Amino acid sequence: MNYLKTLLDVLSPEELARLDELHLRGKEAEIMQAHVEHRLGELPAKAAMMQSLQISGSHLDKAVSLLLQKALRLLAGDSPNQKFAYLNRKHLDLLNFHEMAKQEKVLLKQEDPAALAEYFKLKCQMHYRAQFPHFRISDALEAAEKYLHYLEKLNAKEVVAERIVIYCSALYPYIHFALVSRRGSAIAKAEILGYLTTFQDALDDTQGASRSHFGDKWSEAYYHYHKTASYFEWRFNNNVEGSLAHLESALAYFERNPESFAVHDKVFLLRSKADIYYGTGVYDQAYQLYSLIYLDHFDSIRTNFYHLDHFAESAMLTGHMELAQRLVDVHYHGYIQSEHETMFPFAAITVAKFLLLTGKPSAALTIIQRAMHFVERRTLTDLEIELRTLETAAFLLMHEWKTVEMLSSKNLKYLETKKISLKSDQRGWFFQLASAICDERIVRKQLTARQESKLMDFNRAGASVYGKILELVRTNQA
Repeated sequence: MNYLKTLLDVLSPEELARLDELHLRGKEAEIMQAHVEHRLGELPAKAAMMQSLQISGSHLDKAVSLLLQKALRLLAGDSPNQKFAYLNRKHLDLLNFHEMAKQEKVLLKQEDPAALAEYFKLKCQMHYRAQFPHFRISDALEAAEKYLHYLEKLNAKEVVAERIVIYCSALYPYIHFALVSRRGSAIAKAEILGYLTTFQDALDDTQGASRSHFGDKWSEAYYHYHKTASYFEWRFNNNVEGSLAHLESALAYFERNPESFAVHDKVFLLRSKADIYYGTGVYDQAYQLYSLIYLDHFDSIRTNFYHLDHFAESAMLTGHMELAQRLVDVHYHGYIQSEHETMFPFAAITVAKFLLLTGKPSAALTIIQRAMHFVERRTLTDLEIELRTLETAAFLLMHEWKTVEMLSSKNLKYLETKKISLKSDQRGWFFQLASAICDERIVRKQLTARQESKLMDFNRAGASVYGKILELVRTNQA
C-alpha cells in the first residue's frame, strides 16, 4: 500500500501548501509532485512511474517511505506519540497501526516497562478510536492486557482499577459498533455483559476499602464503569431508567473527586443524558440540558454535529424557533453556502427541517435536491433515505398529492432493495402514512386504527419532526 498517497489524499489545502517547507530536490521533488498531482485519483502504475522517473523499484519504494516520514514530521511533530495522535485525527487507521508496529519493535528491544506501558495504553486507545472498518475489539483488549502487564511491574496497586478504566473505555465504542454493524450483536451483548458483571463485582469488593488502596484510579474506575453500563442499558436493553441511574452515579463520582477528571468528562455525561431524553421524546429535558452545555461548554458541542443536530431539533420541537434559527445561521448555513463536499448533505438535513417547520417547503426542497446530488456520488444509504423522506415531506407540505404518492411508492421500493422492513421501520411507515394522508385529503378515505397508532409513534423516539409535518398537513395547518 502506498501510504504517502493515503496521507496526501486527506490533507487540507493549508497542509498541502506546507509541504513546500520540506525544500525537496531532485528525484524526491519529482516523486512528491507526481503524488500530489494524482491526489484523490489513481496513481500511475509503479512500472510507469519507474520509467518516467528513471529509477529502480527499490529506489522508488525507499523514496516514498522517506517522503512519508518527512511529511509526518513536518505536519505532526517529531515525537512518535504526536504522529500517532495526528494520524488518529485524520482517521488514517491502517497507516497509524503500521507506524505503531514499527515503534513497538523498537520499544520491545529497549525493555523499558514504563515506556512499554505508555505505548500499549496508547495502542489500545488508537484501536478503540479506530473507524468501524478497522475497529477490532480483540486488538484493543490485547493491547490493554499488555499495558496492564507492564503497569503491574511499575505499580501493582493500580492494576485492578486501571483494568476497569481501560476495558470500559474500549467496550464503550464496541457497544456502538455491535449495534451499528448488526453483526453478532447477541454475542457482543453477552460478552459485554460478562465484563460489566465482573467489573461490578470488583467494585463492590472495594466499597469498604480505603481510597489509598486505589489512589485516584478508584473514582476513575467507578466513573468509567457507570458510563459504560449506562450506554449498555440504553442501547442494548432500552432501559432508560437504569441508564439514567448509571449516569447519575458517574456524575456523583465526578463531583466527589473532580481533581481526578477533566471538564469534558462531566460534559460527556450531560450530553449522554440529553441524548437519552432526545431519543425517548422528552424534548423539553433534552433542550434544557443541551442549552446548558451550549452556554457553559460551547467548544464541546460546536463541532459535534450529532449533538448539535439534536439540540437544534429539540429547540424546533419545543417552540424555541429564534434559537433554532440562530443555530442554523451560525453552524449550518456556512456549509450550505460553500457547498462543502463532506458536510453539505448533513447540514442540509437540519436546515431543511427548520425550513419545513417554519412554512418554507419550496426553499427546503431546493436544498434537499442539491444535497441529493452530493449523496449520489457516494454510498450513504441512511443519509439518502433521510433526504428522500425530507423531499417527500416538502411536497406533502406543498399539497402536491400526486407527487407525494409517486415518491412514496418509489421510496418504499427503494427501502425494500435495501432490506429495510416496511412493517417495523419508521422510515417505511412515513411513506405509507404520507400516502394514506393523501388518500384522506383526496378521496376522504379514513386512516386505519393501525395507521393512527403509527402516526402517534412519530411523536416519540427522535422522529417527531416528521410526525409534526404529518400532523400539520392532516389538521390543515399547512
